Formats: sequence, structure tokens, C-alpha cells
Amino acid sequence: MSSGRVNDLLHRARGEQYRHSQNLRRSRTHIAVPSRNLPSLPFNLIDLDPPTTENSLIESTKEKPDQRALKKYSGPDPPKSWTLTAAKDVRNTAAWRKQALAAVFAHRSQFRHETHLTTAELIDEANPKLPSLVTLCLEMLVNEFTTSEFIEDIVPCLPPHLRLQLLRYTAVHSPLSGVMLQSLLIPDGHTDGELIVVGPSASLRGTFFLSSSSDMTDAASSSPQAARNISQDWDDDDGTPNPLQCFIYMSTRLSPSLLLSLPPSITHLALINLPTSIALHRLPGVCPLIKFLDLSYNTWLNPMSTDAANSLSRLDWDRWSHLRTLCLRESSIPEDMLVKVNKNRWDEVGIIR
Repeated sequence: MSSGRVNDLLHRARGEQYRHSQNLRRSRTHIAVPSRNLPSLPFNLIDLDPPTTENSLIESTKEKPDQRALKKYSGPDPPKSWTLTAAKDVRNTAAWRKQALAAVFAHRSQFRHETHLTTAELIDEANPKLPSLVTLCLEMLVNEFTTSEFIEDIVPCLPPHLRLQLLRYTAVHSPLSGVMLQSLLIPDGHTDGELIVVGPSASLRGTFFLSSSSDMTDAASSSPQAARNISQDWDDDDGTPNPLQCFIYMSTRLSPSLLLSLPPSITHLALINLPTSIALHRLPGVCPLIKFLDLSYNTWLNPMSTDAANSLSRLDWDRWSHLRTLCLRESSIPEDMLVKVNKNRWDEVGIIR
């Protein structure tokens, strides 16, 4: 049999197979005259828009068939580099950060009796039809200005309550870098009683709380604009700054030295998605006034690592007499350990799992 005859038979077989597959899809594209100028690879393997033809427009209006029922290529699956399906870390998205921070934002707002629309939008799972004016302004401040403009021109003009709203907004939608975060913390080392650090773009050194007072004072003195914004009113109640009450540390490593130097004034503590385990049994002695504790989405608690299990078994829950809410989302802490949380308590601690 000649090679030409073989090619004709193969061509007919491919044509019959193609028409059969199109009939299964109830498609009429096989009626169109084929063009030899079209790409040879299927369009789902390359980042190109398919040619716009009358038949393709008809196809777009019809329901797409099940991809698993019909294979669009013969032979083995193409390499991953062809399909460009690099998996994106879901914990590095705004939707996940909003879900992870909703609990602490909600409890913090109730504790402070806040009515800010921006915080309400961050807590609400359903996106509002129209964002608030404050949200639109905060988005513009983050996206339209460079880092130097943000630090030198924007931050000194923001009052504490707007700095706090900006800190919460960026924690969800656009985590700040270390330099931009530091500019919001001048001069007290926090923003209106809150400190939110979202990695991997930002982190705190181990001696941050030990040297924050002197560092913030030096930074304020070196920046005339920041120094002018420090309140010098004679009728202030006292000269002591508002203490840190809420500390949120997410998606970055928490060093032992930073953990042991946490201020005892903290009442709301959220340690979310930390890459490495921490000494949990040290927390009651460091922060005895905790009312809200969030240990959600930590991989070393799901499944529980040996170090985490040993530390958790040594944790003295009785020392947290003010504890009211404990968040343990996506954790596999045994029930017998959770029984210790409410042991010898008059008011039970609410556990969110």
C-alpha cells in the first residue's frame, strides 16, 4: 500500500472521529470550511483568544459540555508549563484574609462600640453593592501614591481613627510593607490601640516591643511633619499614650523573643496562620488580660504537632479569667483539651471552630 493511500485513510479516520465528537457536543462547527492559518494547538493550552466566527458566536451562546466527558486532545496530558495552571495560595488572597480576620474585627468593634462603615464592610461576608466613601478614599490612598508620598504626605495628615481604618483595610485588601506599616505606628508603636501585621510583606523584629518607645520617639523627632502631629494640648488627661489592646499577627513567623515581650495590656490576641509553632503555655503569663484569643488556620494545630501538643497540655487556662471567646478554626485540638478551657469557670468560654 502506498504512503499516499495510508495518508488518505488516516485523514478519513481523523475526520470521522472529529465529526463524531462534534455530534456528541451537538456542534455545527464541522460544517464550516477549515482554515490552515489557525493555531494547531487547542485554545485551552495557549493564552490566545479563539478566532471570532459566526459559528463560534453560536457556540458561545450554548451551554458548554462537561469537560470530563470529552477529551479535547489525544495522548497523555500536556506538561503543566503548557497549561499555565500554577496553583495560587488561597491564604494569600483578600477573600481569605477577610474571612480569617472577620472574627477579631467583629469582637473588637463590639468591645469599642464602633459604628465605622469600613469595619462593617470588612466583617460582612456579603459584599455591599456600593462601598462607603471612606473605603473608596482609603483605596485611593493605597493605590495612587508611592511609598515615599504615603509616608511623608499622607500619614501625617491622618487622625488616629482614620489610621486605624486604613490599617484594617490594608490588612485585608493590600497588606502594607514594613516601612509603610512603621509610618502608621508613630509615635506610640501602634495605631489607636491596635497593631496588625500581615506577612509575608511585613514582620516585627524580636525586640520591637522592648525598643518601640525609644525608636518611635527618635523617628518622630527625625520627621518634623510627624512630630507636629503629636498632640501637645495642655488639657490632655495625661501624658501617657493609649496602651496596645489588640495585636494581630498573621502569615509570618512569630519569634520567641517577640512572644515573650508582648505587652500585658493586650485584651484581643489573634495569631493566625503562623508558619511555625509557638510556646502557647507562655501566653497566660505574658498576656493575663486576654478576652479574645484566635489561633485559627495554624497548620501546626491541624494536625497537631508534637511541640504544640506538649505546649498546649501545659497551658494554664485558669490564669485567663477574663477569656470570653476562643477561635480554633481549622484546628484538630482534642476535645479533652478543650474541656480544660471551661473547667472551674462561672461563665463558659465561647469556642468558635
